[in-house]
Amino acid sequence: MSIISISNLSFAYQKGVPIINGLNLNVDKGSIYGFLGKNGAGKSTTIRTMLGLLNPSNGSVRLFDKEVQKNRPSIFQKIGTLIESPSLYAQLNAIDHLRIGAKYTGASSKKIETILKQVNLFQHRKKATRKYSTGMKQRLGLALALLNDPELLILDEPTNGLDPTGIIEIRNILLDLSAAGKTILLSSHQLAEVERIATHVGILNDGKIIFEGTISELENYKRANNLVKIQVANPEDVSDVFLPYDIQQQEGKNFYVQLSDADDLPKLIRQLVERGVDLYEVSPMKSDLEKLFIDITND
Repeated sequence: MSIISISNLSFAYQKGVPIINGLNLNVDKGSIYGFLGKNGAGKSTTIRTMLGLLNPSNGSVRLFDKEVQKNRPSIFQKIGTLIESPSLYAQLNAIDHLRIGAKYTGASSKKIETILKQVNLFQHRKKATRKYSTGMKQRLGLALALLNDPELLILDEPTNGLDPTGIIEIRNILLDLSAAGKTILLSSHQLAEVERIATHVGILNDGKIIFEGTISELENYKRANNLVKIQVANPEDVSDVFLPYDIQQQEGKNFYVQLSDADDLPKLIRQLVERGVDLYEVSPMKSDLEKLFIDITND
């Protein structure tokens, strides 16, 4: 069952300059959907359109199989959102913020302590938010999104600006929420972080989804396009071994080889070992998001 279903969506701030252009996207119930794209790719605009904050010029957005614009009150009761950094009152503490949030959303204030424990803020519940770290503020924003016990969480760059500890904290909380049955759409430009928790991925480029699939399908794509660095002792003695392969670059003792099949790497290593070559390093060059965009777009 699709919790989010977007069909042929288009939006432009200026006429003739589309930010979103014929976008199609589907998020299944119970999934963690990594919505990936470079900064400026249109992720935040898509989310704002998804939530009915912007009116599309074309296409449809359905959440829980209902059109957003016609069913906002009933749909929003099932959704929690965190759009980039939360807006907080510096002089108020976490409990104050959640009480205000509960009043505006109609959620029960009895859940406040439970939610604060859920996001690891209970011990800081009476501290003014001006004393919070960036990670603590993000976790408070996530707590506000959880007030109405939503079925769907829509999070726009929730780890933006966080240090490694803060990123790990948010990651673990999201995994716990997923295990509890929440559906999560996670917008980010950080491919490596999304890969750690996502079940599905959609990659946005020029206002369109250029890849959508499971995380294993993405891994298969990356493996098929991975670049491998191989460092040898005497490159002049083994250049002929590399001839059947796609050598992207050679720098001194380092060969950068593009492998088209998963079995190519062990085969190549065997050939080098049989030749008596001393291998100093064999390491895959992980695709960063920008390279992945280029590869997928070219395909």
